[in-house]
Amino acid sequence: MLRVENFFAGYKELRILFDINALVEEGKITTIAGPNGSGKSTFLKSVFGLVTIQSGRVLYKSKDITIIPPHKKTMIGIAYLPQVENIFTNLTVEENLRIAGYTLKNEEYKERLNLVKEIFPELKMRLKQNGGALSGGERQFLAIASALIKKAELLMLDEPTAMLSPRLASDTFNKILEIKKHN
Repeated sequence: MLRVENFFAGYKELRILFDINALVEEGKITTIAGPNGSGKSTFLKSVFGLVTIQSGRVLYKSKDITIIPPHKKTMIGIAYLPQVENIFTNLTVEENLRIAGYTLKNEEYKERLNLVKEIFPELKMRLKQNGGALSGGERQFLAIASALIKKAELLMLDEPTAMLSPRLASDTFNKILEIKKHN
């Protein structure tokens, strides 16, 4: 589904990633592991187009998407959820989901919203509540639900359980597995 070849990336002239090659297979969960500061977030941001790719290429479904801007990557089925600031805290849960599904036709949006409510019943009860009033775990569920509503085929999560209790971290991983079953 995703192939990264001879990838060098970083921030302007500062190179962070050196000659990275990676393969993400369709239908699989792939994890990037490493210590803090090793470039995991930079890798995800680079693939999504938020960080300068200095050389190499990114292929999605065999198509070269190296220079495609992030908003177009979203439209072809790729979602990136940063570790922090991944929801609109001043909007309601429902408004966050509506913005995430803005490209969908109304019927398709309703279907996806029903799926979100099924997978994330915690959010169903909070649709009218501002995102800023949610707990850390609920915010993470909303961020993941936003990607689910978009019908993302490739979901890139940057430390989805950071700053969550062990129970909420486990719940988050279970939700990710449940989403995998539905896609």
